[in-house]
Amino acid sequence: MSKRELMPIEVFQPGKADPTDMYVSRPEIEKQLVETPYSDKASLMIGGAGSGKSWLYRRFFAEIRAEHAVLPMARDYVMSLRQLIDNELARLGVSRPSRERKFIGTNEGVMLGHEGLREFDGFDALMALADKLRKKAGRRPAYIVVENVEQGLTDSSGRFVTDMINLVMSSDQLAKSEVRLLLVGADDRLRAALANTAISEPHMRRLHRPMEVTSFTESEARIYLDRGFRQKLGIRIKDIDELVRACHDATDLRPDLLSEYCLLLAKAARNRLRVVEDFDIATANQAWGETKLSPYLERIATAMNTRDTRKRIRNKMLYALSRRAMRGYTRQNIQDFLREDFPTETFQSNEITSALQALCMQDTGSEPLLRRFGSDSSPLFAFAGATERVATVFALGRVGNEIRLNS
Repeated sequence: MSKRELMPIEVFQPGKADPTDMYVSRPEIEKQLVETPYSDKASLMIGGAGSGKSWLYRRFFAEIRAEHAVLPMARDYVMSLRQLIDNELARLGVSRPSRERKFIGTNEGVMLGHEGLREFDGFDALMALADKLRKKAGRRPAYIVVENVEQGLTDSSGRFVTDMINLVMSSDQLAKSEVRLLLVGADDRLRAALANTAISEPHMRRLHRPMEVTSFTESEARIYLDRGFRQKLGIRIKDIDELVRACHDATDLRPDLLSEYCLLLAKAARNRLRVVEDFDIATANQAWGETKLSPYLERIATAMNTRDTRKRIRNKMLYALSRRAMRGYTRQNIQDFLREDFPTETFQSNEITSALQALCMQDTGSEPLLRRFGSDSSPLFAFAGATERVATVFALGRVGNEIRLNS
């Protein structure tokens, strides 16, 4: 019986592809995961939606045969941490524990007492869940995973941050039961929210530095592309170096964006000669610009073409910033980049700040192109996200390895 031919969506569509087939090893992150069974601290894994966080930790759990429970956080904290734990206990057939009031104190753990600063009514349920997981796991590792932790940050009541503080502070109690805590989120706002609370120092010491699931390296991208196109779909790649460069330009090699871009490429190649070459890349780029990046391109074009005496400075800023994959840029960074890229030009600090602030205000959609943060005296400026940075490269135009400025 002949093997069924796979469709591009079965290989490159997030959620459709088999993680055991398309998963690409991320050695640095996997190395950090290996350390988690031996730590009594809470671990934090961050990365954009579709970046492969769930695939990564589930594959790791499968390799070490870990028992685990997943608590999926809902937007606006419509279901509390206690409710999530109770639901998981019910799924495992454990009777709902009675609520016993526990408090977090100024020491390094959850404690019982009237002088505590934060009440946590989920401690008893949490430990009941840990006990059940430990019994199921036997001698194998056991984990409690909280998915989508950033979702709770939309809660305006403050309950979410309070509960997360208590959860992090409970990690040492969980470790005594030989159960580890893993928090998974799309970004690092949780750490900032925890650090801004009145009792930041004790609980921040109980939280590991985050494991970041970011862009593929070029070697990892090659494995992903070869496996998806050649091995899974039977599509030949004419020039792998050119394909990697095209993918980098379009997606920053972010797994969530790369899968979508490859889906466009695979459809173009499959409908033609079953080989990825320049024509297919051009077709995919056009579709990518018209769909995925169109709102960002429009905003960037608006910012670049706004009548202003600082227009040329703005363009040069976009050029300099878009070449560098950085989260944030200090005013000094920007001055240094402009002098490096345009050594014959001199820009005054106040002109740079004024132009960037003007760009931050260019909001023709739901989000600005740039964000300004930090203190008034030492401002930081950053693209709103990697998608905006990639769209800036597209809007400015690229010829070979050089970006062509639109004048």
